[in-house]
Amino acid sequence: MSQDEISIEAIKHAVKALRKRHLLEEGAHAPAFIALSRPLVSQGSEWKDKAENLEMELQQCYKAQARLSEQLVVEVADSRASKALVQEKEAIITDLQNELTKERFFFYPYVIAMDWRYY
Repeated sequence: MSQDEISIEAIKHAVKALRKRHLLEEGAHAPAFIALSRPLVSQGSEWKDKAENLEMELQQCYKAQARLSEQLVVEVADSRASKALVQEKEAIITDLQNELTKERFFFYPYVIAMDWRYY
């Protein structure tokens, strides 16, 4: 083989290597090329759909939070009413216990003086 033939073969080999490298690089960048080649209108409509879906989801979250807040207000009011009722009942029980204690002490001397043989 002559020097010229060796040079030509080396150039052919280099060109093949460059083509192969170019194809590999193109393959690596293919997703970017595909994304850029899509029309912006379709991307815009996809973004619009996503934004609308997220907005609907956010509205549902707000509605659920509002319902829970209303329920919490009702539960707190019921709890306060129940607490007041319990306190009122406890006060009545305390009054009745005090009254019973007074009555026991009032009638105690009469019970001792009674002659149980006649009953």
